[in-house]
Amino acid sequence: MRRLELAKYGQTSLNRIRLPTACDIDLGLVMDNTKGNFVLIKDFAKHLVGKFRISDDGTHLGAITFGKTVNIRLFFSDFQGSKNNLQNVKKQIDSWHGDSFVNNRHTRISEALRTAKDFLFKTAGGMRSPPIQQVLVLFTNGKQDRGQLSSTLSEAQKLGHKGIKLIAVGIQKPDLVNLVKIASNELNVYFLKTPDRIVSIAKKIVQGLCGKA
Repeated sequence: MRRLELAKYGQTSLNRIRLPTACDIDLGLVMDNTKGNFVLIKDFAKHLVGKFRISDDGTHLGAITFGKTVNIRLFFSDFQGSKNNLQNVKKQIDSWHGDSFVNNRHTRISEALRTAKDFLFKTAGGMRSPPIQQVLVLFTNGKQDRGQLSSTLSEAQKLGHKGIKLIAVGIQKPDLVNLVKIASNELNVYFLKTPDRIVSIAKKIVQGLCGKA
């Protein structure tokens, strides 16, 4: 069985083999970039990715931002080889700017999740096959236009059907009821109000995914 696993990863030398661990994942960040929240979200994102081993055979990062518009900032395959490291990933996150559209009642959560499903979590976007775990972390206050919640829940459900674990991080004063519905499990919902909570929440997320932090 182990030789079959080795063959699957295309390694020619047993001495160079490093099979994936529980913490070698495809980590997709879907980030509300409305201006008032984005600095806090970026700080959290950088701390969270720092908990993983970013490399070609480790964790790969993808990212989407959403506010007035939805943008794919990073595909899982954008960094490869020696460029696929934590330093470059953090620089990339630092380079993103918040949306000047401040009214975050109108953030496009459903469209952001649909974009993640249709473009980011695809083989063409660099998504890998099992045993690599696919994880999406949604950063938002959970508030959206009236009538949009059903669409958001539908997209979240479709992600779940694809085997993608969805974790919701509520920012500032979130609609926790909506976030629990989106994540489909209250254990996958966290509340980030101030920067001093970043370390403890990131630790809990990693523990939930990896069994350690």
